[in-house]
Amino acid sequence: MVIRPGWIRAGLPKGFSIAGKSCTGPTVDGHLSAWNDMGIVTSPSGRHMIVAAYLRDSTLSDADRSAIFADLGRVVVAAM
Repeated sequence: MVIRPGWIRAGLPKGFSIAGKSCTGPTVDGHLSAWNDMGIVTSPSGRHMIVAAYLRDSTLSDADRSAIFADLGRVVVAAM
């Protein structure tokens, strides 16, 4: 298991925080079995949102997968 703390967190602006967990599964025949990131995002005003993201059977590069999760962080901020 690999812990990647920057995924959703990478899309959060200064002042936002996330209490969460991220992990990956193994790559088999060029397919990453799973990338998961979840947590509770807190805005500077104290508002909370629970978010979970699961990506499976992916052949995307690490950079592309990371970008998807960072985009999700930006979507969460816009919704708060």
